[in-house]
Amino acid sequence: MNKPAPDQQTAAIEARLFKDTSAYQDIMDLPRPVSKHHWPLPAADHAGQFAPFAALTGYHQLINEVAERYSHKNYPDELSTKRIERKLLAIKPLLPLRLKVEYFNGDSGYYETIAGTATQLDFRRGRLMLTRKQEWELIIANLRKVTVVTRK
Repeated sequence: MNKPAPDQQTAAIEARLFKDTSAYQDIMDLPRPVSKHHWPLPAADHAGQFAPFAALTGYHQLINEVAERYSHKNYPDELSTKRIERKLLAIKPLLPLRLKVEYFNGDSGYYETIAGTATQLDFRRGRLMLTRKQEWELIIANLRKVTVVTRK
């Protein structure tokens, strides 16, 4: 079977893609428009507008850094998650209450323990507010262990 020559292939593809260009015949051979109000872009600037979006510079590096930090996190199974939720539901009516919580700190990438006074529990936002010299907003999904220390 004979293959068509590359020029014939190109012509065949163009014929399929651009079936009817008759509506554009009046502008097809016109020279490129030149602005009377703006200088043409230098070649380097013209090419720069096609460069990758600058806001994404370093994005992949950031993703890799966060992935490295979260590599230490143990994601709880459903039973552990339900256990923490039940404990928090029992604690909520008793607030304010002194607690000791073990939680995953996304900034450090490790589990940390902190003791303080639980002042607010917001299940809708998934947050536990804990006060100890400063106010901490802990993500409920990052809690691994909750222990009641004393009632305030």
